[in-house]
Amino acid sequence: MSTSTSYTNSLGYILKGADYANLNVSGVLSQSNGILLPNEQYVAPLTGATVTINNNTSVVVIDPAAAIATLTINMPSAPLDGQIVHIVLTQAVTTTLTHSGNGNTLLHPLRLSVQSVQTGGWYYRLADTTWYSFLVPTELTNAGGVGNTGLGSGVFESVTNGANCTAMGLDALRALTSGASCVAFGNNALASITTGVNCTAAGRFALQLNTASANSAFGTNAGASNVTGANICAFGSGALQNSTANSNNAFGTLCFNSLTLGGGNCGFGRQTGESETTGAENSYFGGSVATLANGASNNTGMGSAALAALTTGDNIIALGRQAGNVYTTEGTNIVIGNVGTVADTGVCRLGTGGTHQTFVVGETLQTGAIVTTAAPDRFDSGTVFTVSQAAAYTVTLPTPVIAGSHYIFMLIAPGANNVVITSADGFEGTIVNDVTSILPATGNNLTFATGTAALGDNIEVWGTSNSSYFARAVSSAAGGIAAS
Repeated sequence: MSTSTSYTNSLGYILKGADYANLNVSGVLSQSNGILLPNEQYVAPLTGATVTINNNTSVVVIDPAAAIATLTINMPSAPLDGQIVHIVLTQAVTTTLTHSGNGNTLLHPLRLSVQSVQTGGWYYRLADTTWYSFLVPTELTNAGGVGNTGLGSGVFESVTNGANCTAMGLDALRALTSGASCVAFGNNALASITTGVNCTAAGRFALQLNTASANSAFGTNAGASNVTGANICAFGSGALQNSTANSNNAFGTLCFNSLTLGGGNCGFGRQTGESETTGAENSYFGGSVATLANGASNNTGMGSAALAALTTGDNIIALGRQAGNVYTTEGTNIVIGNVGTVADTGVCRLGTGGTHQTFVVGETLQTGAIVTTAAPDRFDSGTVFTVSQAAAYTVTLPTPVIAGSHYIFMLIAPGANNVVITSADGFEGTIVNDVTSILPATGNNLTFATGTAALGDNIEVWGTSNSSYFARAVSSAAGGIAAS
C-alpha cells in the first residue's frame, strides 16, 4: 500500500510516500518504501536583509542573486532539543555578516567571506541552550582569478587575480592576492603569502608566515616562521620552523628547528642541526647530527650522532657513526671513523687505533729544502727536507702533538758547518755511523757533524706520542751524525 500523505515532525523532517512509518517510544523513526525529507527554507535576500530560520526547519538555502554587502542570519527563536539545522550560503557577503543564536549560544557561526559558497551544520542541546557545530562552517569555491580551487573557511579570502592555486583548510592561502601555482593543505598553511609563486605547504601552520617564492614545506609547523627566505625545503614536523634565510633544506622532525639567519644548510635526520641558529653552509646527514651546534659553519657530518657535541667549530668533515663527537669548538679537521681528540686543529684522522689498519697506496711524500735556520710545523709532516752544510744553523721541530708525525732530513751538500736538528721534547732511537758504529740517539739534538757528515747521510724522526720523537739516523762516515 502507498500513500501520498505527508507529515512534518517537530524536528523539521517530512515523511512522504511511505508504506508505513513507526515512531517508537525512544523517538526512533522507522519506515519502509518511503523517504525522509528535510523541511527546507529557501530565501533570496537582498543586501541588508535579515533571515530568521523557522523553528521547524532543518535545511536553509540562502541564495542571493549575487554577492551582497551585508546580511544577518538568526537561528530559530524556539528550537527543540536535538534540532539540526544545515545552512547553505551561495554568494559572498563582502562587508558585514552577522550570524546569531537568536537568544541561544551559537558556536562557530558563519563569518564574513568573499567566497562563493559557505556551508555549516549545527545541533541544538536544550540542557545548555547551545547550538553545537557538527559540520564546521566550510567555504567551497572556485575563487577569483584563473584555475583556483579552495575548500575551507577563510581560503582565498583576498584573492583577486591569482592563478592555478589550490587551498584546503582553515585560512589556507587566506592572504593570497595575485600569487600563482601555490598549493596549501592544512590549517593556516601559506596563510600570509600574497604574490609569491611556486610554493607548496602541507600541514598545520606549514609556511604560515611565508611571503617568498619557490618554497616547500610538509609537516606541522614546517617552515612556519619563514617570511622572506626563498628556495627552502622543509619536510617533517618543526623542520626549519624558525628560519628566515635562503636556500636551506631540512628533512626530518625538528631538523634545523632553531635556524634563523644561517643560509645554505642541508640536513637529513631527526633533530639534525636542531640548535643551529646562524651557522651557514653546513651539510648534516643522519639522526642527531650536530644537535648542539650553534654558529658553526662549513661543516659536513654524516652518520648517527656525528659531531654530536659540536658547538661553534668550523670547517670539519666527519664521516661515520659518532665521528668527531668529542669536538666542541675545534675546527679545520677531517675525521673518518674516528671520534677525534680534544684540541685537534688541522688534523686528519682515519679509522680508530686498535680497530683499523690504514693503507695508503701511491706517492704521498713532499719535499723541501733547508739552508738556514728553520722551524717546520706539524703540517710539514711527511716531508723530505734536503739539508746543506754551507752554513751553520738549527732546525727546530714542533712538539709532536700527533702520534705518527714524520720528518726526514737528507744531507745533499756536506760542508764545514754543524747543522743541528733539535727538539725540546727529546729523541729516542739509534744512530748508525760507518756501518759498524751504533750509538743511541738520545738527547735533544741530532747533528750533522762539521767536516765529517757525508753526502746522503740522513736523519728520520717519528712522533711517537705527544712528548717525544723516535729517531733513526744513518751516516756513511764515522762520527758523521752525533747525539747530545
